[in-house]
Formats: sequence, C-alpha cells, structure tokens
Amino acid sequence: MEYQAYQEYVAAWGFYLGACAVLIGIGCYWTRVIRNDYLRGIIRLTASVAMLLPVVHEDSSAVLVPALVVVFLGAFIGNTIAAVKAANILAFAVIGAVIVAIILVRLGRQWRAKHPKSGQSSKQALSEKASELAE
Repeated sequence: MEYQAYQEYVAAWGFYLGACAVLIGIGCYWTRVIRNDYLRGIIRLTASVAMLLPVVHEDSSAVLVPALVVVFLGAFIGNTIAAVKAANILAFAVIGAVIVAIILVRLGRQWRAKHPKSGQSSKQALSEKASELAE
C-alpha cells in the first residue's frame, strides 16, 4: 500500500472509530433507563461489537474494513459473496457478545451483592438481592 493510500486508510478508520465512540456513548445514554441489567448489557455490548468488528477485505489481505459496512454495502451493491462472509463472522461475534454480556452482568451482580454501598446495611443489601432475584 502506498504511503498516501495508507494515510487515507488510517484517517478513514480514525473517523469511523470516532463516529462509533459517539454512537456508543449515545447508546449508553439512551439505555440507562432500562432497569433490567441483562437486557441493558446485551444491547450495549452487541451494538459495540457489531459496529467495531473488522473483517479482511477480499481484494487485499492487508486491508481491514468494518463488517457492518461490508454487509450493508454488499447487499445493496451486489457483492453478495463478501456480504455473506462478513455476515457470518458478524453473527458469530454478536452471539459471542451476548454470551459475554450475560456472564459480565452475572459477575457484576455477584460483586455488588458482596460489596454493598457504604451507606447500606447488610440487611438492605440482602433485601435488594432478594428483589433482584425475584425479577
């Protein structure tokens, strides 16, 4: 890859990652009202993985492109082989993200049950844990 093409490639990824960071921040702000920890964690992590997952470009093995872009552009432009390959990778990554989100939320709940807030008594922490388990 030539130097100028490489600079454009890095700049494009920089803009894309900046836009993804803004969208992830907006998504976290919007999902803060979801009371269910599992649902909120799954939505946040799967959206982040779907936006940030790169795949190798089919023409050049040295170029990475966002999988979500390949899937949508491949479906609309007509490059269905690349779109299907990227969609398969994206699907497995999203399934993995759902599993990881469930595990992380479960570990977070266990940690919060063991380490109550400083103003809470252990009786209040146990009553909160019972109400969380009842949900």
